[in-house]
Amino acid sequence: MEPAEEWAAHATDLEWIYTDLDGYRCAMRLTGFDLTDAQADDLRARLGDAAALLTVDDGAVRAEFLARYDEDEHKQAIYARDEYAGIIDEAYAEVAELDAAAGTAELDGVPLTDASVTGAASELFHQTYGRLVLDGIGAGPQRDTSTDAALDLTPQFACEVGE
Repeated sequence: MEPAEEWAAHATDLEWIYTDLDGYRCAMRLTGFDLTDAQADDLRARLGDAAALLTVDDGAVRAEFLARYDEDEHKQAIYARDEYAGIIDEAYAEVAELDAAAGTAELDGVPLTDASVTGAASELFHQTYGRLVLDGIGAGPQRDTSTDAALDLTPQFACEVGE
């Protein structure tokens, strides 16, 4: 184990702001360790093309999550299918607006909390959003890097503290 300062020096953080289902500003951070400059540049390029992330997905995350809904009576007791699909669609719309270049400086000093505490609908939204980003950068056109988004990056979410 390295001391925290040395360990952090090996980290590459990619982060940006998005708006969740309830209108709160949230930050998503992808952290990779020991990434080469080429790998980090490739990830930034992929995150810089939100349309490509969604094109790569081609509705796969939506289909997967709706299939889970169709098999889960508990989810069906909480949401009507069209409401559940609407939450997923909201995450797709928010990924379309992804602006990783903007970073998160706007949230400096803003109290943040774990995104999972904002409720079941928001939890589905954040899960969908995260999967779209990770799958999109992981399944895009292969470049001269060997980054596996699911294995090499740790996603974190935090949102403004609500009322």
